[in-house]
Amino acid sequence: MKCPQPTRVRYFVLASACTLAVLTYVQRQGFVAGAPYIKQDLGLNDEQMGYLAAVWLVAYGAFQVPGGLLGDRIGARRLLTFLVLGWSLAAGVIALTGQLPPGGWLPFSVLLVLRFVFGMLQAGGFPGLARVIADWIPSPERGFAQACFGPAPGWAAPWRRCSLCGSLMS
Repeated sequence: MKCPQPTRVRYFVLASACTLAVLTYVQRQGFVAGAPYIKQDLGLNDEQMGYLAAVWLVAYGAFQVPGGLLGDRIGARRLLTFLVLGWSLAAGVIALTGQLPPGGWLPFSVLLVLRFVFGMLQAGGFPGLARVIADWIPSPERGFAQACFGPAPGWAAPWRRCSLCGSLMS
């Protein structure tokens, strides 16, 4: 039995995957861009800021494989929906920590937990997107798809600079 001819929908799916990769990078870099302000507003020191960066890396590294396994089990669409909503919510709650009293252990502890959760949720993003590519792009075209998808997070770098410059000017 012959497989049906692939439709053009796969290109929309690929564009959506690239867009999600860019958004992932932009959300991830939001904390980095705001770090000096977070440090000042919450009265954090350099050591605490280092821990906040490290806890994200630990969570991101620890949950890549489980995120990929979960995507294989429940499907990429369900996984990515849950992850995007979860990490967006975590990013929003991180922004609310500015309402905490500066100094002391409370703002640091809350940020530490939230950064871990944010890293844990973002860890499954790229394995889920790889599942999307595998499911939607025919095998002979996957090299092209990976070539489009792979550098997509780098496309966000100029946007980050523009948004940072815009916030500094306002």
